[in-house]
Amino acid sequence: MCAGTRVAFALLLALAGVQTVDSQSVGASWAGVNSFFLHAIPNNGTASEPGLQAVYLDRMKAAGLKVLRIFISATPADYKKSGSHAVNDLETDHVGEPYDDTILDMIDDLMVETHSRGIK
Repeated sequence: MCAGTRVAFALLLALAGVQTVDSQSVGASWAGVNSFFLHAIPNNGTASEPGLQAVYLDRMKAAGLKVLRIFISATPADYKKSGSHAVNDLETDHVGEPYDDTILDMIDDLMVETHSRGIK
């Protein structure tokens, strides 16, 4: 991931008003964020330079946010210049089989990442 993308993403979080929340004051808060396509953002970073998805989730955790709401819908490649992968809807052409469960695999991977950070 290029430095420009990282800076743009950090700026996006700052503009979105992501701030640290005192965990004592929120208690059992369900404070969180909505994301249309975080499951499609690559998480192929390294330990020294994490992927964009990991950066986003780490910022959520640092801000005291506990819930990530996602939307299971198709997104094109590089949606909003995020570097995201293209992903089809579960039902690509019509209601019912055959299903394209690629999006479900991406969501499974995202759920592992969110769980490891205490995010639901």
